[in-house]
Amino acid sequence: MIPAGRVQILTGLTANQLREWAHRRDLVPPDVEAGGPGRPALYSWQTVLLLRIAVVLRERFRIELQAHKELLHALHELLSGVPFPALRGGVLALRAMEHGELLSEGMARVGVGVRGMAGRDALFHPVGA
Repeated sequence: MIPAGRVQILTGLTANQLREWAHRRDLVPPDVEAGGPGRPALYSWQTVLLLRIAVVLRERFRIELQAHKELLHALHELLSGVPFPALRGGVLALRAMEHGELLSEGMARVGVGVRGMAGRDALFHPVGA
């Protein structure tokens, strides 16, 4: 488990931003709540990865995270229990910012204007679809 101070370094979030996202907005809560002075909140590597993904969505793609709170919670569930080596070569596909799935190496390609599931635009889709 990773303490909140280290999570700030890994994600680029300030202490205030991390508290805001974890508690006030309930976007990505810690895996273990803070236990008082000297006992910071703790985060699993999966939760740190999700925080980093959220930072990229907000900063690079200008996505309002609060509007996609349910997606962030679903992604937390998706990553929960996944061993780190299983992610090697994988792709996280976000479909219409409503659904996420992990695709293995060779199962996805990047496309622009590609039609995905249920006729919605998708950045990634299964090869051969």
